Amino acid sequence: MVRTTSTLVKEILGVNYDTKRTPTIQPYIDAASSIVDRLVVTADNMDETLTSTQAELIERWLAAHAYTVMDALYMSKSTLGASGSFLREKSKYLDMAIMLDPTGGLNAILNQQRARGGWLGVTNDEALTYDERMGDPW
Repeated sequence: MVRTTSTLVKEILGVNYDTKRTPTIQPYIDAASSIVDRLVVTADNMDETLTSTQAELIERWLAAHAYTVMDALYMSKSTLGASGSFLREKSKYLDMAIMLDPTGGLNAILNQQRARGGWLGVTNDEALTYDERMGDPW
């Protein structure tokens, strides 16, 4: 279920969006929407509530991140004989999407973290009774 729009994602990207080389941003929105769909299910499973506004904002920032993964922000640029180099920093768009998620589920999904558990105790038949555990004090 797509929650955000191309216009909203382009507003976030600002000058980082190349309208000539990338006429549509919809594939990035679709990818972000797929992840947010999983996030909504994850939040429900954790008995957390993710509002439609929160889901849309996360999807918007995640779509901006997906765009910059495929159309990397420039590391250097030259204009009219002047040039400059820039250090590529971690995606500010992804950081914002993670910050907007109150459940922490997005970070877990992106890092493929899964909680697992197992019983390390004994069955009732194998368990000692209170008297057996405490032993004879005399």
